Amino acid sequence: MQAIILCGGKGSRFKSISKNPKILAKFGKKNLLDLILNQFKFNKINKPPIFLLGNQSYEILNYLKSNKIKFKYFVEKKLQGTAGSLTNLKVKNELLLIIMGDLLFNVDLKKFVSFHKKNKGDISFFTHPNNHPADSDLIKVDENNKVKKIYFKNRKKNYVTKNLVMSGIYLINSNLINLIKKNSKSDLTRNFINDCLKKGKKILSYNSREYTKDIGTKKRYYEALKDFNSGIFKKKNNKCIFLDRDGVMNYEAKNFRYSNPTKLYPTTIEAIRKINDSEYLVIIITNQPAIAKGFISQENVNKSHDRLETILGKNGVYLDDIYHCPHHPHKGFKGEVKRLKIKCKCRKPNSEMINEAIKKYNINRKDSIFIGNSLNDHLAAKNADIRSIIVNNEQLSKKLKKKSYNNLLEAVNNFLKK
Repeated sequence: MQAIILCGGKGSRFKSISKNPKILAKFGKKNLLDLILNQFKFNKINKPPIFLLGNQSYEILNYLKSNKIKFKYFVEKKLQGTAGSLTNLKVKNELLLIIMGDLLFNVDLKKFVSFHKKNKGDISFFTHPNNHPADSDLIKVDENNKVKKIYFKNRKKNYVTKNLVMSGIYLINSNLINLIKKNSKSDLTRNFINDCLKKGKKILSYNSREYTKDIGTKKRYYEALKDFNSGIFKKKNNKCIFLDRDGVMNYEAKNFRYSNPTKLYPTTIEAIRKINDSEYLVIIITNQPAIAKGFISQENVNKSHDRLETILGKNGVYLDDIYHCPHHPHKGFKGEVKRLKIKCKCRKPNSEMINEAIKKYNINRKDSIFIGNSLNDHLAAKNADIRSIIVNNEQLSKKLKKKSYNNLLEAVNNFLKK
């Protein structure tokens, strides 16, 4: 495998912080370049990386040479874009690990490579939700993590989609580089990868919560620096605050049919922001029997969750995942979906949804919590062997002899203080 680091951009948004290129931005006694090379060392990527350089190449080359770092490089005289620069590579039949030079990350790249090879991908993205999806390329995937569509940054403001973002780490089979037109400016995602998608190449999403953050703007650099200094950068997110949806995050429907998840309580966004800024993942676990009853289709529930993620993203917060149970055990509803009228293992108070999330994200049960507003939420947490907090239900809190919280933010603030 050949590692490629792209450092050819102008870095105009970063100039208010430093005159040096972004890859030399300081993090304690080290800079971003040191930290990227440390990641290669940790993941046993021993082949010297190739730097594709453009503006300010002197500073980067001088640093590499003065520190006696083994590397290869190519300097563009005329900027060809993040894809066009790849045509300068002289590699054959190799898997290319492409890293954007403004990315702070702490990732098990071996697992990423294993995913790519196991699923026989042509291209794989390292993906995650982030707090600035409006300024990011978003993707739509199917149930097998195959990319179906790319929503490019600077899109129309009225877009609605899941918050799933390309982080800036890619695996690309080197034979595909021949598809890029030489001596012309071309963008990695907007041109090259999108063309590969249209040509039917197998493009995959490796969805992980390992630490990745770009430092392309002043705000994001200081956010990353804060994470680095606090130690969050080094820690693996294996703790979670699970949330019930209706009555915890959003108002419940008065007709008991389907609650609109975008009708959020006033404190919900701030509560999620607090979780995002902590070491905890935030995952929704919700029963949605309205699907089985025929009140709303599965497709429209998915769309409502996309709208929820879009609204949260526009407010600078995100969810790590949403699990919902579409089943209901009792028959007798007009228009009900018969195949969903079953006694399932996922419907709370059963704990299957929680257990699936714990397995997928390697979550530590002892350090996690479930915040809900019903007895079913409490029992689901108990069945999953995690603690529970009750909000918006003083009567149940008294019955369970638990502290009563008026809203999600109050509960989150109290929990995170411990």
